This record gives sequence, C-alpha cells and structure tokens, in this order.
Amino acid sequence: MKRLMTLFAALAIFAVSASAMSLSKARTEALFLSDKMAYELSLSLSQYEAVYEINLDYMLGLSTIADLEGVYWMRRNADLHYVLSGWQWERYTQIADFYRPMSYVKRNSFDLILRSRYTQKHSFFYERPAIYGSYRGGHNAGNQSYYANRDFHKPTASTAPHYGSSAPQPYGTTHGSTRGNPSYHSTTPPSHNATPAQPPTPSQSAAGGRTPGTASTRGGSRGR
Repeated sequence: MKRLMTLFAALAIFAVSASAMSLSKARTEALFLSDKMAYELSLSLSQYEAVYEINLDYMLGLSTIADLEGVYWMRRNADLHYVLSGWQWERYTQIADFYRPMSYVKRNSFDLILRSRYTQKHSFFYERPAIYGSYRGGHNAGNQSYYANRDFHKPTASTAPHYGSSAPQPYGTTHGSTRGNPSYHSTTPPSHNATPAQPPTPSQSAAGGRTPGTASTRGGSRGR
C-alpha cells in the first residue's frame, strides 16, 4: 500500500511538472495574445483560429525557463511561418512581445509580456475563435507541422497592419532569419521571400484592414 501511495505521488508530481500552466490559464493567455496578434497583423478568420491553436500549444509546453525558447518555441515559429503571409511574418518577428511572448517568473510560473502593453485584461477586439472550447492542444506533436499543407485566407501585402488607441506602435528588434522551409528542428525560423509592407506611422492608425470573422468595431475594445 505504501509503495502504491508513493507511485501515485510521483505521478502527481510528474503531471504538474509536465506543464506549468493549467489548460484554463493557457487558454486565457493564448486567447489574449492571439486577439492582439489578429488586430495588429490583420489576421483573417482562418489565420486567427490557427494562431490561437499554435499559441495554446506553446503555452501548454512551458515548464522550465529553458522552454521559453526551446523546442515548443521553435515549433510555434515553424507553424506560424505556414499560417502567416510574407509581410505578416516579417512584422511578427519585429514585435518583441509577439515573437517572444512569455517571461519566466519563478518555478512553474510564467507571465504574458504583452499584458504590460495591453493593460485592460478583459478587453478584446474580436470574438473567441470557434475552436476555443474544444481544442485542447496537440497539433504541435510529431515531426511535421500540422499547418504545412493547409490553406489560409492570407491578406495581401496591400493590407497594411494597423494600430489603435489600445494598440500603440509595436516595439522590438528585427531578428535575423534564413530562407527555406521551416523545420521543427531548426534553431532559427525561416523568412518568407515576400517583401513586407511598410507599417504605418501612429498618425495613420486604425486605417482599415481585414477583420477575423465577427469582429467588434475597429479601434475599440470588447470586454468579456
């Protein structure tokens, strides 16, 4: 009996350490991040849903500080490479709190860096993606990206990214990248061949753009 109790305790410890973030918290953080990516990168509905899945998979894989830029971070970038258009990918890599979205606080605790820029934690630009309640992770398992051979409605380069009163001009450093097909085993995410559109200045904010699905009025925020 004592041996059985020890086994159960070991399994419980393993279950906690396997993912530092509960499914509920991971969903919340993935939704918040994906909503802001949808707004600033002008994602289409199909892109928005895929980006949410990819962000959720990444967050569920976090356990130690090494995971911030570990295998799940590389898989996230490999997956996003297939989902985003050329200019969206280039813009994504230039926005620090999109490209490296999480910070390590302490053991089994991570924070979403984006919340320091979007301080209203219950404000969203768009409705939840349809798969929010049903998707529980797993598309990043295996050796090939789940998104490699799927079609997404990608906005053209003429659809410029936009910023609103709740979305100040993103900051960050452009990260070097190599060209070619993304790999789950590469250390540097590749770049599209397309030339990215030049982002507008803050004075050109909220000037049109594509909305994913049933979005709220552009430039505003929607609370849950």
